[in-house]
Amino acid sequence: MDCLKEVLTASEVDQLWNKPQGTTKLKCVRGAFTEEEARKSGGTWLVTYSGAVRVFGNPPERSDESGS
Repeated sequence: MDCLKEVLTASEVDQLWNKPQGTTKLKCVRGAFTEEEARKSGGTWLVTYSGAVRVFGNPPERSDESGS
């Protein structure tokens, strides 16, 4: 996996996992992620892909992708 794709913003996690906006940020604030899985950079929460999988499970399949 490309290194930049291993880290997502909280908003990206919400979109990829079909979560309501703010769900991942709230999980970060409440300590659902370990220090190795999430941190705040400026005003943005950054989350590792593996941390998101641990907390939310695998992301749902996207039916609108073209298969490229």
